[in-house]
Amino acid sequence: MKKILILAFLLLSLGTYAQREVPQSRMEQIYEEAKTPYKYGLAVAPADNKHKIDCPTVFREGDKWYMTYVVYNGKSGLDGRGYETWIAESDNLLEWRTLGRVLSYRDGFWDCNQRGGFPALPDMEWGGSYALQTYKGKHWMTYLGGEGTGYESVNKPLYIGLAWTDRPLGSAHEWQAQDYHPVSDPTHLMPHQVIGEVCNQCGPEAVYVTDVGQHQMWAAQYLRHAKSRGFITSGGLGTMGFGYGAAIGAQVALGKDHRVVMLTGDGSFHMNLNEGCTAVSYELPIITVIFDNQVLGMVRQWQTTFYEKRYSDTDPHRRTDFVKLAEGFGLKGYRCRNLPEFQAAFADAMKQKGPTWIECIIDKDEKVLPMIPGGGDINDIIME
Repeated sequence: MKKILILAFLLLSLGTYAQREVPQSRMEQIYEEAKTPYKYGLAVAPADNKHKIDCPTVFREGDKWYMTYVVYNGKSGLDGRGYETWIAESDNLLEWRTLGRVLSYRDGFWDCNQRGGFPALPDMEWGGSYALQTYKGKHWMTYLGGEGTGYESVNKPLYIGLAWTDRPLGSAHEWQAQDYHPVSDPTHLMPHQVIGEVCNQCGPEAVYVTDVGQHQMWAAQYLRHAKSRGFITSGGLGTMGFGYGAAIGAQVALGKDHRVVMLTGDGSFHMNLNEGCTAVSYELPIITVIFDNQVLGMVRQWQTTFYEKRYSDTDPHRRTDFVKLAEGFGLKGYRCRNLPEFQAAFADAMKQKGPTWIECIIDKDEKVLPMIPGGGDINDIIME
């Protein structure tokens, strides 16, 4: 009991000492310096109770004030699609007029359901301009993006995107995403379509293996995988022919019940396609997707972009029939020229007990984009 009384006395003494050290006049001075602004009332309201508003950012442009904010289109945290970014305008910081969206949902893209933005490069110096600074004549905005749904994407990861505009901030218009989005063509088979369909049919547990070349870059861009050790590639080592051996190793290690898909190009595949006989001998159900453009695509792309189309040794003039070659090895082969053909071929390959090859005919001038030239930086990015 005595110890408790001593402790209480010490706490009381310290409290009294602290009060004496910070007099009321000083406390009033601190309050005047750090007090929160007066609450004048509602500034921006959602359209209805099924929408929620968050993350306001206020800045100035000319004689106007602007506020960006994110709008979640769900009543609870699970039933909505995700964030969009809106902008409002004010003359006096008290009364606000909603102008419209600046980052909207983008169906079919990596950020289809989440686009919650925050203006970049604001001048937030106390007493400063409060304006958004420009870089290369553009205003910029970072944003949280993703394909998951729900409040802050409850079921899939969020990523950071970058958008810009060179138009007046006072108009509600869609800011341009600083990324590349391939355009689908129903009459041609395109790499992003092929890889997207592979992901659709295989699901999240598949293991993907690549060779070296353009297909390796496309795989890194378009594969939707979140599985640890689910993407096997030689990186920047340039080891053409790496893929088939790595795929065989993965299939043997994981067992025949696990799905292994090998993505390759006709150039790389010629380096080691003889291992098809090994896959047949051990009845390994590896699905090999061959991006066949009849050229060494990565080198051709560089010669197109940087050497004024002065092509050298990029067209080996091969006439390999991968379907007949597959049959010669004792495995099943397919040839596809459009997306419906590929969808059917891949679905059938998924049913086979042994290895399969799917030849995908693509244009020889199909490019990996965006691209930064050697020695360049983000300001030198090539988008077309």
